[in-house]
Amino acid sequence: MILEPIEELQKFNLLKDFSDVQLTYIRENGKQLDIPPKKVLLKQGATHTNIFLLLKGDLRLIAVDGKTSTISADSPSGKNPIAQLRPSRYQVLSATDVTLIVFPEEILQAAIEIEEAETIEVAAAQEPHEDFDSVLFDILSLLHTDQLILPSLPDIAIKIRHAMEDEDSGADEISKIIQMDQSIVAKIIKTANSALYGGSKKVEDCKSAYIRLGAKKLVNLVLSYTMKELFKSDSKIIQAHMKSLWDHSVRVAAISSILARLTPGFDPEKALLAGLLHNIGAVVVLNNLGNHPAVTEDPEILQTVLLSLQAEVGSTLLKKWDFPDEITVVVEHASDWGRNHDEKGDLTDIINVAQLHSYIGTPMQENVPPLDKVPAFHKLALGQLTPEMSLQILEKSKEDIDQTIKLFQ
Repeated sequence: MILEPIEELQKFNLLKDFSDVQLTYIRENGKQLDIPPKKVLLKQGATHTNIFLLLKGDLRLIAVDGKTSTISADSPSGKNPIAQLRPSRYQVLSATDVTLIVFPEEILQAAIEIEEAETIEVAAAQEPHEDFDSVLFDILSLLHTDQLILPSLPDIAIKIRHAMEDEDSGADEISKIIQMDQSIVAKIIKTANSALYGGSKKVEDCKSAYIRLGAKKLVNLVLSYTMKELFKSDSKIIQAHMKSLWDHSVRVAAISSILARLTPGFDPEKALLAGLLHNIGAVVVLNNLGNHPAVTEDPEILQTVLLSLQAEVGSTLLKKWDFPDEITVVVEHASDWGRNHDEKGDLTDIINVAQLHSYIGTPMQENVPPLDKVPAFHKLALGQLTPEMSLQILEKSKEDIDQTIKLFQ
């Protein structure tokens, strides 16, 4: 029997949509194992159909060619079953003291059938793609050995950040850097003259925009306007996925900016940037899938791969770029609908609520919880409203949202 409460089981991606009845069934019919370090848990070529979930500790996966990868229980990849394809392509060893939850596939299937009507769309009912384990292993191996191809921050973004760190830099110096890219200059001036920032007098140059917006707002806006450079690929198939990611990111960013204006204590420009970056890890993963064409051509398995890897990969990238922890946390917990921290609402809550708003009226709405069932919604000022009232407020801001989206298209 599994000793952990069913809430612990629900943290795993495989079981997150299961009902209490189903989770209780798995808990009563599974096993909980405590394993010391340096023990072989799964041999390469193993054919049994047990499902392994990592509750605590670190595991090491060793491939045929000797490549190794480490999976930790507290990492995004640790929320997926370990080496789930059979025969197993990897030898799995305990790198530390570990606690595993183990149960046969028949138990999982029986749990699905207990409440078939409620679980018809549960991802656990799907067969794993033959390349799923291989992709996860390859990407994580490259990531953990510093060999994963990570994009550099756009040149203009680097220069303006350095200028901001220089106490001697003022409006003239910052304006000269921005003027290196006339498309960004045009967007900055248009933003400064928008209804959100516009004063009685229209600004017509970068320096005037700097004075109206202020240094911090300007820097976050410039960073935001350079991000589109990263959503590019030479592959037509991958570029199509990039465009979809960019369109989603822009919409989430625009809504996030409005939500930040409606919620005291938040910076709308920082929310805009965080919205654009919330799935940046997926961009990196896409650009590293050249050896897995079958995955990029299968939308369902590609989505599963991106969701499994984007948080860890994106977090690594933002740390390399030396971005604030506040935005790194957004990337680590974007789409974590059950996230319920003890502190007051934060930037991650803004982004997740914005995502839920962006899905309304789309096919994705069926795959996410209602607004009022998500802790993040109740931590923001909007949480004092009903979801209907929240939608009405955003509807009144539709023109501002549309204008922001146009700036990034």
